[in-house]
Amino acid sequence: MNLIDGKALAEKIGEEVKTRVAGHNLSLGIISIGQDLVSQKFIEQKKKKGQELGIEVRTYQIPEGTSKHVRRAITDLIKKTDRDGYIIQLPLPEGLNTQYILNSIPEMKDVDCLNQKNVGAFAVGRSPILPPVIAAIDTILKSRQIELEGKEIAVVGAGRLVGRPIIHWLTNSDLPFSVYTYHSSEQALNLKDADIIFTGTGRPNLIHAEMVKDGTILFDCGISIEEGNLSGDVDRKSMEGKDGWLTPVPGGIGPLTVMHVFKNLTILKGLQ
Repeated sequence: MNLIDGKALAEKIGEEVKTRVAGHNLSLGIISIGQDLVSQKFIEQKKKKGQELGIEVRTYQIPEGTSKHVRRAITDLIKKTDRDGYIIQLPLPEGLNTQYILNSIPEMKDVDCLNQKNVGAFAVGRSPILPPVIAAIDTILKSRQIELEGKEIAVVGAGRLVGRPIIHWLTNSDLPFSVYTYHSSEQALNLKDADIIFTGTGRPNLIHAEMVKDGTILFDCGISIEEGNLSGDVDRKSMEGKDGWLTPVPGGIGPLTVMHVFKNLTILKGLQ
């Protein structure tokens, strides 16, 4: 299967972001709750990328507690630090009300587009920014001149960071699609009618070559750690020799998603 190079596209967007931020001391705050080692790895990646772009990235650790205590701590932190944008690193520890805590990020500082008001605005096409994963997908579609209209589209997973934004985006674009949830069994995961597949369950190697037809375009937005290495939803090894296109993990959607976080920061600051 042919691979789509997200890194090369991300580098082009990075040059655009560098131009926008030149002369503006922008800063991004990344807030983490608890001690998730995988999350820390992704935070370090964002810090490194911010440094390359000329954007200061500061990290803040919030101790675990009740949802109310965590939200209050984040609200106080934002008032004290006053960064240009903020991210709450997901997933949160079990037992916390994720949406309640995400709503603590002010709408105009919410570069991930996860505050409930921003999610609603995006769902009806009124958000000034796109969720980073949608912006990443859109970048690839435009670069490859891929049209979605008239295609059989499948969405695998309906999570907060990938599936839900894709569902909102396709619905708002009046495009028909089928959804396979995280709980779908492999037997029910018959994707052979799909021309384009968007997947983001975080279940490593969930999708095998025999589940898809030749010529399929696979957007693998799933990320998990397997034996210390990043893995996607698609069993890449099984796809060898299969006709079609795949965004690999790592190196596909991921670099673009990170870059669009920083591009969203410039948009919310009015740096066009």
